[in-house]
Amino acid sequence: AGGSDLLGELKDDVVSYERLVSLAGVEELRHIREEAGGLRLGALVTVAQLEYDPHLEGPYRILAEAARSVATPEIRVQGTLGGNLCQRPRCLYYRHALTPCLKKGGADCPAIESPYQAYLSIMGGQGCYSVHASDLAPPLMALDAQVSIAGLAGMRTLSLERFFAGPEQDVRRENVLAADEVLTSVMLPAARPGWQGTYLKARERTAGDFPVVSVAVGYALDAGLIRQARLVLGGVAPVPWHSPAAE
Repeated sequence: AGGSDLLGELKDDVVSYERLVSLAGVEELRHIREEAGGLRLGALVTVAQLEYDPHLEGPYRILAEAARSVATPEIRVQGTLGGNLCQRPRCLYYRHALTPCLKKGGADCPAIESPYQAYLSIMGGQGCYSVHASDLAPPLMALDAQVSIAGLAGMRTLSLERFFAGPEQDVRRENVLAADEVLTSVMLPAARPGWQGTYLKARERTAGDFPVVSVAVGYALDAGLIRQARLVLGGVAPVPWHSPAAE
């Protein structure tokens, strides 16, 4: 995709590959278009496009808000929707080339004894306590987004919530993509009448930083009553954390 996460891993000697394939030439994945039943976002749509696209108004504005909070303008121009959803953890131990951890085939999670507890998961750890750092995932989950995945066996579609996978499923991965699959698009259902939301993010630096904690929250008002409440947390668990109890 845009390579902004991958190049960091390569430069830090966290990963290595014999061969890499660029998706940049697949123009079909760069669209934002209305379809029957909603709005389809190609996986190669850049974060900068999401900031300003006129389709992302009204109930969809929550996604544009989140896009504006991602990293820096330079990275938003290069980084993609699919890449933001599929990014690897920012855990200091995972990103350190000389530190073994479960995600890199090690025997345990060194973060358990970490002095940097503020950057680790507080829910759903199951042995690995890295957190999911995507800014786009919480608002997309609040909007009930679905993802389309292409592979040798054909296409499949599932909810974004089911796309993410915690360490209890496979500690080496953060999503359900098979080795021969790629994320191709995200589908937003038709906007719900009166629904509105916002995205809030706490971070150490004003710009260019990942969330220490974030929240996407939305609802519709019906005769003064809150309906269709949605609340999804980021930066607190290995996956974006949907909280139906709070809703």
